[in-house]
Amino acid sequence: MSRENCMIFINSDVWIEAQKSAVSGNSHEPKLENSDRNPRFKVDIGNLVERFREDRTQGPLFIYGSCPPPHDSVWETFKKNQFETNIYNRDLKDNSMSADISEKATELRVRAEAGDHKAAEKRDNTTLIVITGDRGMLPVFKKVVLRCKIRVELWAWKSGISHEYIKLDLDNNLFSVYLLDSIFKDIFILPPSAPRG
Repeated sequence: MSRENCMIFINSDVWIEAQKSAVSGNSHEPKLENSDRNPRFKVDIGNLVERFREDRTQGPLFIYGSCPPPHDSVWETFKKNQFETNIYNRDLKDNSMSADISEKATELRVRAEAGDHKAAEKRDNTTLIVITGDRGMLPVFKKVVLRCKIRVELWAWKSGISHEYIKLDLDNNLFSVYLLDSIFKDIFILPPSAPRG
């Protein structure tokens, strides 16, 4: 049996949700006053990929988000870490993530169902790791899991996850929900001078 393969899909809104969550105070940071988010939180992209990949073979990496401000270094860092970046205008609703997940899953399903034994093995050994809390992804996950029979790991912040995902997790053994809160210290970094709670 071949080693498990993973594809990683990230909605950049999870960083904003993390910064908003940090404002209320937690075990990592004190509560902030007069602010709706804590912009000091930065992502350690290398640790992020390692944490989600674990001992699996790394497949394609995708990141989705709105246009960054000029001279933004985060998106450049994602590109350097071999992410396929998908940037859209902030005022437009973008469905690239849904479309890419559906496309990858359908490719695996069609080839497997056509009798391609290698494709069937690849489908059975693939996990889609998706980082988002957006409820709009629910139909895609149902299609991938129920029709394509591909494992999905959803990672989201407790404060931003739809309860519909929790229900799907309980109803299907191919779909699992994990909280980013549990790995906060592994994926986020603060400047050395920042006070810690």
